[in-house]
Amino acid sequence: MRRIVITFIGVMVAATTLMAQEEQSTAKTQKHAQRTPEERAKEMTTRLKEELNLTDQQSEELYTIHLKYAEERKGVLDAGKQERESQRTEIKSIDDRQKAEMKSILTEEQVARLDQLQEERAHRRGDRPERGQRRRGRG
Repeated sequence: MRRIVITFIGVMVAATTLMAQEEQSTAKTQKHAQRTPEERAKEMTTRLKEELNLTDQQSEELYTIHLKYAEERKGVLDAGKQERESQRTEIKSIDDRQKAEMKSILTEEQVARLDQLQEERAHRRGDRPERGQRRRGRG
């Protein structure tokens, strides 16, 4: 009987912990999704200004680019009627155009640093497979 009680308590603690983590993750995702294009553009520009040592003029130009493409992304995501795969494709296209436009403003050294930062972020994310394409057959 004692084992059953201890096992039950352990399961309850684990379930509570998992629920709290999921709740926290959901709140963070919702907060992230509710940012306006202006907030996203400002955040990206501020981060890149520090990381790439941008001039004021470069910062202003990048803010304009970030805002333009953040609004495009929001339009794609707000449409919501498309399949997720077509949304991803459209977002990828927007990201590619944005990066090309950004590179026209940055120096060669800044472009190299930007590429390095993007690789580091991908590495930190672990180059996770896209949703729906998770690895199967782990053994």
